[in-house]
Amino acid sequence: MRDPFDRVGAVADESDIETEGSKYAVRRGWFVVKLMACSIDSMPDRLHHRKGVTMYIEYKKPGEPARAKQILRHKQLRAHGITVHVVDSLEQAHDILR
Repeated sequence: MRDPFDRVGAVADESDIETEGSKYAVRRGWFVVKLMACSIDSMPDRLHHRKGVTMYIEYKKPGEPARAKQILRHKQLRAHGITVHVVDSLEQAHDILR
């Protein structure tokens, strides 16, 4: 299997960061759910649960911000006390998922 983070001069794309971040989360004991066909648009990419902690992570391409509709959805979730992170690097994912 290719290492998506070992490409000379290349930047990992969103799916690489999401896949590798999710694998890391599972290794750290998180239960991870990919939200694919959700009836509510602009929901974050992944739902994480571990030891009574629940949070969403929205994965983005390096340097890419969340879209306006995503920002609104994140604000709504946070208003209900739900943690939402926007991550654009594997390092950020590792820091959050320790």
